[in-house]
Amino acid sequence: RGLCLRGGSMGPYIKAVKGSIRKTVRNLRRYYPTVKVFLGFVGYRDIGDKCQFEVLNFTQDEKNFEAFVSDVSVYGGGDACEDIEGAVNQTLSFKWSSTSRSIIHIADAPTHGEKYHCTSWNDNYIKGNPNGLDFVNLLSILRDTMHVRYHFMKLNTSTDKMIRVLNENLGKVESKLYIQEVRLTSPGEVLKATMMCVKTVASSDFTKSFRTSKPEQKGSETISLDKMHPDWNKLERIKAYCKTVEPIDSLDVIKENLLEENRQPKMRPYEKKNVKVSVRIAPKPFAHGGVRKAYYAMLKRKDDSDEQLVVLKNMLREDPNPSDEEALSVLDIHATASYLAELFNKKMEGKKDRKKIEFPSLTFLKLQDGRGYWME
Repeated sequence: RGLCLRGGSMGPYIKAVKGSIRKTVRNLRRYYPTVKVFLGFVGYRDIGDKCQFEVLNFTQDEKNFEAFVSDVSVYGGGDACEDIEGAVNQTLSFKWSSTSRSIIHIADAPTHGEKYHCTSWNDNYIKGNPNGLDFVNLLSILRDTMHVRYHFMKLNTSTDKMIRVLNENLGKVESKLYIQEVRLTSPGEVLKATMMCVKTVASSDFTKSFRTSKPEQKGSETISLDKMHPDWNKLERIKAYCKTVEPIDSLDVIKENLLEENRQPKMRPYEKKNVKVSVRIAPKPFAHGGVRKAYYAMLKRKDDSDEQLVVLKNMLREDPNPSDEEALSVLDIHATASYLAELFNKKMEGKKDRKKIEFPSLTFLKLQDGRGYWME
């Protein structure tokens, strides 16, 4: 993630970023436990100001990020406009490595150039950026070459013309404008707005359909797929137990878990009873998505004579086994989605051409040898 703010009157918002970043990262990891969060910062002032840019390249250390932002001083701003092209240009040299990439830009003034603002604005560079930087070209590189999303948090209407002109020049992709605007009315809204932006990006980039057509390259490792069922009789039966979360029975449970600025979201605990089972697992996955691999397996419950075909999923990473915390987080989200789907289906009953939403049951399978899988 990259994050840019302008100087001048931005003091309270810089303080809000510092105060909310740890909560944002914690909440993001809760909803997407496999995501590695990288934080970067570009603080910018105007052309000619002392120390025009204050830049922190990507780090996974929230404390390091907070300390850097705390040391940013707010001053400068000779005229009303700011060197936003210069700030965006700084982000092109960042080490963008993760799949999910986003810039969150908080600003209260437009960039230089009369085409980006009203003529009444005081602008020392009315013809545009004096360093030859072209705003549309910079954003095109971010979007088309570096695949970075751009969220613009505006504090007033002074930037409306700039965003409109930029989006008109950039054009739509998949019917969406590139620069997504968010209106802030106070520093207290920074946490909620930031979470909304990063969750939108993470959901879009990490929810991918399964692919089963051919082996796929993931980093330096080739994932070998096998869509055929193995000879189950040749596979060892491994002892395991199933864990699940307490079911949701009312909207109040979900409402209590909504994000608030001053407390950590709650996850419902596992149910106390663990169901003992045994399982045979296919040696190769039959499919994978952007985050998980899927295996065929045969499950036998303690008191049943027959085995049941199930699908097991673990992580697409060096250590594929989800931790108990990761497993609990996914089960918690699944239970919430399942309950909301149930309410939707009831509301749609009797309506013409109604569509029914169904979720498969989901539990966490913990094997005796320490491995862990989600089971459908």
